[in-house]
Amino acid sequence: VSGLMLLKLETRVGGVKIIFRLPTTLFNGSAAPPAWSKHPRLAHVEWFSAFKPSHEQHHLTYSVVEPWPRADGRMQGSIIPLTDIRQTCQLFNFQTLGRATTSDVLDLYQSFFVNNWGGRYAYQSIW
Repeated sequence: VSGLMLLKLETRVGGVKIIFRLPTTLFNGSAAPPAWSKHPRLAHVEWFSAFKPSHEQHHLTYSVVEPWPRADGRMQGSIIPLTDIRQTCQLFNFQTLGRATTSDVLDLYQSFFVNNWGGRYAYQSIW
């Protein structure tokens, strides 16, 4: 599933909704605040649940759940520097076999397993 990432320091799964940068000048021609240039590229991320303390016993992968929306209906998210994104990751759900596509699986299901077998780096950083 594309658009998923892991965050540095705390391994956490989130869906990247948009990558953007703040303008250097404002609509009236004045300069943007100096703090805006600190991180030239940003990402809006909607978070999945934190990893459980241990992996699932039957298939040795960690599971994550899409959290419920907040009271105002918005999902739990953050705007973070793009440089804080460490890697992409693959999510899968055993219920999706033959029933979902990569374009709708995140809309159809709320719980997923993180594929820590997807590559050497994923294995080392997730497992």
